[in-house]
Amino acid sequence: MTRANRVAAAAAIALACLTAVPMTTSATAAPASALGLAHTAPAAAPQKKEAFSLTLTLKSRVIVPSGNAQGIGDVTVETGTVERDGAKDGTFTVLSRVLAVPKKGVELRDAQITLETKKGTLQLQAVNEEIAGQPFSVGRILPIVGGTGDYAGARGTCNLVPQGDKGKYLALIDLIGAKGLTSSSAKLPAPQTVTVAAPKTAKQGITGVTLKRAVGSAASYTSVATRVGSSSGKVRDSVEFLVTLATGTLFARGVVESQQRALKPQTYAVLGGTGEYAGYRGELTLSAKATGIQMRLVAPTGKKDTSLTWSEITAQQAEAPITGGTFATADGPIKGLKGKPTWVASIATYVPVGDVTPVITMLERTFDDGTMVVTGMTDDSTVTEQSARPIVGGTGAYAGAGGEALSTPVSATKWDIVAAFWR
Repeated sequence: MTRANRVAAAAAIALACLTAVPMTTSATAAPASALGLAHTAPAAAPQKKEAFSLTLTLKSRVIVPSGNAQGIGDVTVETGTVERDGAKDGTFTVLSRVLAVPKKGVELRDAQITLETKKGTLQLQAVNEEIAGQPFSVGRILPIVGGTGDYAGARGTCNLVPQGDKGKYLALIDLIGAKGLTSSSAKLPAPQTVTVAAPKTAKQGITGVTLKRAVGSAASYTSVATRVGSSSGKVRDSVEFLVTLATGTLFARGVVESQQRALKPQTYAVLGGTGEYAGYRGELTLSAKATGIQMRLVAPTGKKDTSLTWSEITAQQAEAPITGGTFATADGPIKGLKGKPTWVASIATYVPVGDVTPVITMLERTFDDGTMVVTGMTDDSTVTEQSARPIVGGTGAYAGAGGEALSTPVSATKWDIVAAFWR
């Protein structure tokens, strides 16, 4: 199948499938051979719960149109400040794309939110309906899908409540953290790099893309960095990062400074994994020269090996150009579960880097008892086949969920899903 045909097929069917391989039934640590270094498993991975509030104030909002007539694929970058207990505690960045326009004046957006605080970062992700061209305007419960620093390995929910002032929000955080993170590392050669500049009309170079690929003897990685702003000499990227090991994969995300005069290590939140790393979380640090990875991981916690099966039908689909690739969206009903559950997904296919063509997929499923978020990166050559992707969080009954889902194609518009997870 040619790359063009795979992209077309992805728009029609692969979006229905963010998935994974059957999970193991025990929360065991990954073997040392997978990481290329001694890896001591924690004796236990107890959960810890924490609740606190932050105040977010929006300072900047930039929209970069995709060129799609309906606005599908349009990118919005929002930035602002974070306060804790009345004092400045950090900043936040929102990177969102329009998935659909259900009616005039309304957009369905996939939003990736990074909260950077003195204690560490938190990663949030959700699909919401919003007024076209406007920031969040009503209260939302958003899944927390990962973190770094004191919040490494965190999952949970954030109740985002708009305040009286436009662009000001109270973020009520409920975290499910984990103790006993274990460190491992891997060395790699210098990566291959491909850069695609943003359109000249895009402010601050927003949506410009840099792709990297490094292949070592024990591990390899692929990263896709999307420019989210530039000011005061600082260039910032939102990076999605896939590590491939002998027995599975890890998917990470973070907002980092790039093009620094003095190169520095960059740290990302590990949102989840596949294979022996299904349900794992933690943080990942890429060395200053991008030739070494340090991982702090924790095994899954909570009730383990919860399994669900269902089918997903593609009802609508669309496609739009993005910097460095193609953006496709799809949605439809879920069959085989009670009520009238639905799914919505996006798949961004980028230009090749090294020996892979990166494909980043996001899917949110809405069930009667909550939402489930699945996301991950694969190679274009496998996008229409049976595939595995991490379950990284959710709301309601799926708050804090971590695991993986396996999608198997049945026809051009139908996929069978097996999801296994801890929550």
